[in-house]
Amino acid sequence: MSTTTTEVIPALDSTETTPGGTILAAIALLAAAAFASLAIPLGFSSLYARLNIAETFLLTSLGGVVATLTLGALAVAYLQRRDIEIPITRPAGREWSWIVGGIVLSLIGAIVFAILESRFATEMVASSSSSLAAGGSAVTIVLAGAYFVLVIGPIEEYLYRGVIQGRLRQHFGPAVAIGLTSLGFAVGHAPNFWLAGSDVLSVGVLIALGGIAVGSVILGAIYEKTANLAVVVLVHGLVNTILFGLVVALMA
Repeated sequence: MSTTTTEVIPALDSTETTPGGTILAAIALLAAAAFASLAIPLGFSSLYARLNIAETFLLTSLGGVVATLTLGALAVAYLQRRDIEIPITRPAGREWSWIVGGIVLSLIGAIVFAILESRFATEMVASSSSSLAAGGSAVTIVLAGAYFVLVIGPIEEYLYRGVIQGRLRQHFGPAVAIGLTSLGFAVGHAPNFWLAGSDVLSVGVLIALGGIAVGSVILGAIYEKTANLAVVVLVHGLVNTILFGLVVALMA
């Protein structure tokens, strides 16, 4: 598989019986991912409460880590049933331009949606990440950055871009695959706001989810153009790290 920027990942022959079967499979994966992102952290918090253990940065993060690992398990389990090509190679040549460009474009998008949120939101919007960033330090940024680059980026991109977008592409082409995956990616992040006490139906959260969807579109388009999952893994992880660091700095 070539990883040049001039080729789009080719669609494989479909092994689902119908396009509807592919849609249902994608919905099932997206729903399972969203459920895990909500239920597992809630389960850990409930356990701590029953044991009268006060949650700390590391204990709160533990539920998120297990939830993320569960997303990886979902991807691996589905790949046991369906053949999806997920090209992963070390970034080289012009792929680094896509990485830099993707980071810049993603940060611009995040800033635009942050401005929209500050302009139209009627209440403060909190997410799991912003809650962890509150009162954070340089050590927190380093730990979170390592987690974003080594765990969140690889696993979320493997599931959403590699498996779900890859599967949808086989029946519907890249544009529809990117759009549907990005919608599901945003919905899958709604539990992060709910767990932090935000109203997921508020204007602020909806704007934030819109920003996540746009960020997902950027990642999906870069993946299609580079045909290399490693590229979007780096973009995803580094953007999350930079944004987390900015939140820590603003809350200091």
